[in-house]
Formats: sequence, C-alpha cells, structure tokens
Amino acid sequence: MADLRNFEKWDPGVTHSRMVEGTEPGADAAYLVKVKGAVLRYETKEFLPHSRTVVEAVSKLLRSYDIIEVEPSGDGVRRALRRKWVRFADDAMSNARRLARRFRT
Repeated sequence: MADLRNFEKWDPGVTHSRMVEGTEPGADAAYLVKVKGAVLRYETKEFLPHSRTVVEAVSKLLRSYDIIEVEPSGDGVRRALRRKWVRFADDAMSNARRLARRFRT
C-alpha cells in the first residue's frame, strides 16, 4: 500500500496513478494520481518501510492528507489502516463564501 502506483487497486475513486519522482516508494517519491476527472500530485511526507506512509496532495481546490499504516497481525496477515483528511483550500472556501453572499441578496 505504500506504493501509490497501486492506488487504483484499493481506492475506487482513483482511475490511474504513476510515480513521477523517485524510483521506488520512499521519502523522495511523488505520484500523479487521477481521480474523477482531476489529477493530483501526491508527495511523500513520511516513509517508514513496512509500517507507515504519509502522503499529501495540494491543489487550488483541496488538500488531501493520507496516512497509511500497516501492522502485522497474529496470523501473519498484515492489516492496513488508512486515514484520509480532505479539506477545501482556503481560496476555494473564500470564493464559495463570496458567491453565497451574492445569492443571498
């Protein structure tokens, strides 16, 4: 799961992903990920082999922060926990508020 080139195998919203920096998953890896008509650039923020990867994508509209943690279980199967935090970018929210004010009057 630390290799975001496999993103579309476990995230149904992703249609394509490719590495654009680095040669393998690691602290210097970056990926272009296509999601529902948009392309996001994910950069690796933290990488601990076989246990934790943190990636972030920032665009004009949103910020996506993904934490992927993998740990061994009793039967040897590895379990993954994926926490995703998505927030609209401040500029996008300001524009949305400005439009909302226009329509209130």
